[in-house]
This record gives sequence, structure tokens and C-alpha cells, in this order.
Amino acid sequence: MAAALIRILLSVAAVTVLAAANGAVLSPEDPEVLKAANFAISTYNQFNNNNPYAYKLLSVESATAQIYPPARVKYSLWVSVGQTVCKNRPDISLTQCALQNTHTMTCRFVVLAVPNSALPSYLLMDRCQ
Repeated sequence: MAAALIRILLSVAAVTVLAAANGAVLSPEDPEVLKAANFAISTYNQFNNNNPYAYKLLSVESATAQIYPPARVKYSLWVSVGQTVCKNRPDISLTQCALQNTHTMTCRFVVLAVPNSALPSYLLMDRCQ
């Protein structure tokens, strides 16, 4: 009984700490932010096949995170992306694609992910201009 009560109290304390972190500003160089940003642009390319060329992450301008217990994080990202010389195909590897000098965009992506995990991520929103 005492062990169960301690687990409940620890769970409540963890949720309280996580709630305080909602909307936290993250470093653009944070590995989990970069992972979310690269996932977002890869997914954007997959679902925007009307673009003849794939886009690639140039930089993360800003990133915030909201915690969703037990272990999910919603990343809100503002990123700069550039058009590559590679055709937009499902099997594309963006690391091998050089950038064109003609077309860059600013995008806002919202990604739901489980940090430090191989579990799938989800692109909840993409707005590029």
C-alpha cells in the first residue's frame, strides 16, 4: 500500500514538473530539435509531391516544446529550408542533395515525438512560404 502511494505521489510530482516546462524555448542545435526538424522536412517532401525538387533543412530559427505525459513532446519549429537539385521522390536521401541557389522558404512545423526513442513521430502541421 505504501509503495503504491509513493508511486502515485511521484507521478503527480513528475506531471507538475513537466507542466512547468510547457512552452520551454529550446536550443536550435539540440539533437532532438534537429531530429524533429529533419523528420518534418522529410515528411513535408513526401506529402508535397507537386514540388518537382525536394527541400532540405538549412537552419532551425526557433523551437519550443510542450510536454504531453507520459513521454511525448510537441515541438513547434520555425525553420529555413532550401530547394535541392534532387528530384522529389520517396526514396530520396537529403544528405546527398546539393542546394539550388534560387528558392528558400520559412516553414512552421509542429511535430509530436517521443525523444530518445525509435517510436514514430507525427507531423501535425506544416506551413511554408
